[in-house]
Amino acid sequence: MVYSETKCVCCNQPLTIQQAVNGPVCDDLSCKGPHLQMLQQSARAKEKGLRQAKAHEALAIIDRTLDPDLPITVVPSIESTAAPLSEERREKFKEHLRSRITLARHLLNDAIKRPELERAAGEPTTDFSSLLVVNACTTCGGYCCQNGKDHAFLSAEDIALQMIRDPDLNDEQLFEQYIDRLPQEIHTNSCVFHARNGCALEREIRSDTCNGFICDGINDHRKLASENRHLECLSVSVDRDQIVRIGYIDKGGERVEFPVADNA
Repeated sequence: MVYSETKCVCCNQPLTIQQAVNGPVCDDLSCKGPHLQMLQQSARAKEKGLRQAKAHEALAIIDRTLDPDLPITVVPSIESTAAPLSEERREKFKEHLRSRITLARHLLNDAIKRPELERAAGEPTTDFSSLLVVNACTTCGGYCCQNGKDHAFLSAEDIALQMIRDPDLNDEQLFEQYIDRLPQEIHTNSCVFHARNGCALEREIRSDTCNGFICDGINDHRKLASENRHLECLSVSVDRDQIVRIGYIDKGGERVEFPVADNA
């Protein structure tokens, strides 16, 4: 085996030529694992630094005196046009929903799965009532919703949890509660429930994925948001390094958007 002059940054052992080409660590898991964690931490720190830079840029754009300690969330931005929900996409969602309802019934008849689902049904969900979260999601417009496509992230487990929480709801009623909420117009290339003004589904019937996801921008201030749901805050949406929208919400929940000059 031919070795290079490069040594592993973790164990200081000589690397083979192929290892040196692939990266600064050997193939030992005790070296690769910590190195990968270090790279991930470095990437997250870099991304957070970029978000902080955009926060300062946003303060320079708006013509208003704000609290210097005001939390500023920097989030992505969805820029798409609204279009009628096609019959093809409507039918794809119906097919998906029918199959998830059938699978959900099977789960509830499973002696092992049902107790797990019953425990999960009693667990609290993520609290999205904080003004900071409301402002951030409104300013973003639903970037994370795009991957909902024709399934809205709904799984058999999500449907089974609804069946447990509302045992009087039969399969057809459960089916219709979703179909009745399909909007006439949606954001193009996004979830079938992504309407002009946000999600057409109430929190209670959204998927666990939708109710549990927190983007990095919100996560930066998650502790603040949980401690004070009526927190005055600023939110900045960014698309390809350009600020698209700046939203401000006061303690009373009144939200305004500041104009942003065309960056093109």
